[in-house]
Amino acid sequence: MNEMPKTCCSCGQQKDGSEFSKNLRYADSKEKKCRACLREMEGKARDARREFMKDRAPRPLQACKKCLEVKKSSEFSSVSATYNLILKVCKECRKLEYTPEKREAARLRYQGDRENIRARANAHARRKRYVEKYGVSVGEVADLRSKQNDKCAICKTSPGAGGLHVDHDHATGRFRGLLCMPCNVGLGFFKDSTKNLSNAILYLESHLKKEG
Repeated sequence: MNEMPKTCCSCGQQKDGSEFSKNLRYADSKEKKCRACLREMEGKARDARREFMKDRAPRPLQACKKCLEVKKSSEFSSVSATYNLILKVCKECRKLEYTPEKREAARLRYQGDRENIRARANAHARRKRYVEKYGVSVGEVADLRSKQNDKCAICKTSPGAGGLHVDHDHATGRFRGLLCMPCNVGLGFFKDSTKNLSNAILYLESHLKKEG
């Protein structure tokens, strides 16, 4: 179904409304950039993150960006233990830069706006996970959620407080749909095997016949 045309703010092309992901923050409930431009933007962001990680990979010796002294990697604080990344400013320079007064001011800022800071951090982590793990944007997930009427794609029920979970093919990593927790976990226990699921149906039907 064709929707009202809209001009992408990135490529400047006028496209059908269906080419724009859903985003309730805007008046027309659509992203300002088309899906193609969003995918391109997310690809560039992904490449930039890879370069960032490559640039911050620990080396036996490296120069501090602040004092310019060459020091061991153990003299630099870790950015991420998961990805084994370190800062480019040594620990001594960071101590001089971040005084107790600055740390206290940062703590007070966090306490005054804790909920918003956490919400922004969670939203950023969600966007990053969707793109890196499933290859989809938050907008595309929101579109599918709307198409499914906030219901599980398998059992067709609304999950309530638990929410819908992203389901993906464990062999290829391809995004498949949105499921409630029991259905999502169930597929995992059945190892995504249609044969196992068919055998389970036959098993249940055989016992229903006995009971009948």
